[in-house]
Amino acid sequence: MQTFFGVAEVCLLLARSAPYPASRTLRLLLVFHGGDPNALKLTRLHVLAGAMMILGGLMRLSTYKSLGKFFTFQVGIQKDHRLIKSGLYSVVRHPSYSAMLLTQPGAILWNAAPGSWVQECGLLNTKLGALICSVAAFWLAASVYFIPISRMQREDNVLKEKFGQEWEEWAKQVPYKLIPFIY
Repeated sequence: MQTFFGVAEVCLLLARSAPYPASRTLRLLLVFHGGDPNALKLTRLHVLAGAMMILGGLMRLSTYKSLGKFFTFQVGIQKDHRLIKSGLYSVVRHPSYSAMLLTQPGAILWNAAPGSWVQECGLLNTKLGALICSVAAFWLAASVYFIPISRMQREDNVLKEKFGQEWEEWAKQVPYKLIPFIY
């Protein structure tokens, strides 16, 4: 959903700055009743939200790189599995979820900020648009809470069972699950 919102915003900004024949079509498709594509602008909130999403995305990429072949979407142990303790895993035990604490609120902030496509192009003036945005915001917010909570303990239990004392020592060295010095 965020990708669509972002592409819509970029398309309208390009259509505004370069009057190509497709620009009129883009405005017809992406601007709803009461919307004003000329109100699209980059604000300080957008810079903050963009930085949050970029930093969170880079953190997630770093965790994928650290885990390598051990990264899966399912909680489990692979043949020849080893405990990853380097990179961001030396700071918190679940850095991929820490990254979500940046990317998901960053996406919500971007779209909620004045000047965004969601705010300025009339999408929220339609019942369907308001519903879609509400569901998207709820999903982004809920995913920050429910996904980590439901998976962190399972992941810790599976790793503790597999690696025993090695996991115990790592957990003592890295006591925080998500946020250094806090949780």
